[in-house]
Amino acid sequence: MMNTLSKVFGFACLMVGCTGLNVDRLSLTDPRLPVDARRWVADAEDAVVISRAKRDEAGRLLKAVQSSLEKTLSAPAFDGPQGTTAKLKREQMALSRLDAATAALSLADAELGLSKARLRLIYAETAMRQDIAVYNMPPLQAAVDQALSAVVANRDAHRRAREAELKAADEWWSAWQSLAAKKGDTRPFWTQAD
Repeated sequence: MMNTLSKVFGFACLMVGCTGLNVDRLSLTDPRLPVDARRWVADAEDAVVISRAKRDEAGRLLKAVQSSLEKTLSAPAFDGPQGTTAKLKREQMALSRLDAATAALSLADAELGLSKARLRLIYAETAMRQDIAVYNMPPLQAAVDQALSAVVANRDAHRRAREAELKAADEWWSAWQSLAAKKGDTRPFWTQAD
């Protein structure tokens, strides 16, 4: 019974290795790896660590923007003839900042996915070059290509969100200048905590 289970389990592992994206991690201390291969693997591992740190930072920024949005939405209105417009523009700017921060987090997630896909590919290529293991390379390369496409799409979405954020900020400052020029009540601008 145990022998049959080992064969089935071994066959299943072989199938996952041949058709899936599972790749064994390479150790940088493996004596079978030459120095240039170790550097290549180390660079790919560093890219994952850096991408993860960027994603974590984008997550922290998103939380800060969400907190700022809550304060902006609960801030008092401006008095005067341009007060309603100024409040609306301030809220639109805050919402566009949220959209941009959300897009930045999506981009960071996509970049992390790409660096992980590249790392798996580099592990597999290095293992095959050094006769350590054999992998089915087309699915691994396809995963990198798919992750790269996701990065490109998210980068474009982030660019559009940033442009909208900058446009909303310009509109807010125009509304603010108009409010201040007409001697409107500017105290909510100065008293809101960011």
